[in-house]
Order: sequence, then structure tokens, then C-alpha cells
Amino acid sequence: MVFRDSPPENWRFFVDVPEEPLLPSEKNWSLNFQDLIKLGGGSYRCVSPVEISARTVRNDGAVRISLRLSFRVETECSRCLSPLEVAIEENFEYCYVSQPDEEESEDVELDEVIKSLPQIGKTIDISGDLWECFVVSMPLYPVCPEGCDPIGPSTTREEGEAADPRFQILADKFGSSSGKGGKIDGNSKVKGISSQDS
Repeated sequence: MVFRDSPPENWRFFVDVPEEPLLPSEKNWSLNFQDLIKLGGGSYRCVSPVEISARTVRNDGAVRISLRLSFRVETECSRCLSPLEVAIEENFEYCYVSQPDEEESEDVELDEVIKSLPQIGKTIDISGDLWECFVVSMPLYPVCPEGCDPIGPSTTREEGEAADPRFQILADKFGSSSGKGGKIDGNSKVKGISSQDS
């Protein structure tokens, strides 16, 4: 199954809000996520468990949560289209505050990492924010770390050039997938025709 903009139904994560200010609480998850993710024309599949850690601190009526994600995905190089495995380690910071009063709401400018809640209870549901972190962690333009192999899936073995599929019929007929034009001496590669006949 492919998930694009929303998490699967079982994607549920809650953190406990510490009772004491400045006394952090820690929570960790290890998730086996096998579904294919489609994003920006690319596809990604986790090849390792998604390791998630959350550190929660209460301070001055706000709750700050530091999230860390670590996992590996299988995708393909955006240049040569070869299979590629990418290690991902990302950190995110969120600050949860009680929803401001209606009279104050026009004057409050909330940064994108600040989340307003109707009220802060004993737990906070971070499922949506964690899914957002998971998705934006995916590399949009992954490339081979040591440079692309000149002989990739869309190149010829003889010249290392991109093979044009429109010439595949001719290539099959004359036994070469990389032949273009004449030989070095100016003669055509097609039997019975040479530059001297013209």
C-alpha cells in the first residue's frame, strides 16, 4: 500500500508531559515500516527499523519536544537511476502551547515549529507532527555518494552513452546498440554501402 499525504491508521504516538518543570522525560520507539512511500516523483521503502526518540520538557506553560529519527531507505539515484540505499538521521524541535485567547490571537505570530493546543494535558498526540518529520526526512534528490557509474541502467556498455530507445530496432537489426554514423575511416557500417559509392 502507498501512503502519500497522510499516515496509516496505526501511526499513533503519544508522549507524557512531565509534571515537574525542566525535568525531561524520554520515550523511544522502534517501528518496522514496510509500506512504499511516493514523494515528488520518487519512491522510498524503509530497509531498516525507524528508530524514534522523543525528549519532552515542560517550561513556563509550554512543552518542548525534541524528536530524533534514524533509519535507512531504499530508493534510486536521481541522476543515473541506479538502486541506492540512504542512511537518514534527522532532528526536529516542536514547542506546544495552550491556544491563545481570541483577543490575543491576532497579535500572536506562531512560528511553524510552535503548535497551539486547546489545552495541555498529561499527554500530547504527536502522530501528525511525527509523520511530517518522517516524510520531510526523505531525500528529494538522492545521488550516488561516490559519483554515478558511467555504465548505468540507461547507458551502453561500449561507449558509456545514453542509449536512445527509438534506435533499438535498428540496433537489433545490425547487431549493435551503440553504433552511430560511420566508422572512423568515414565508411558506413551498413554492408554494401560506402562513402566512395556516393
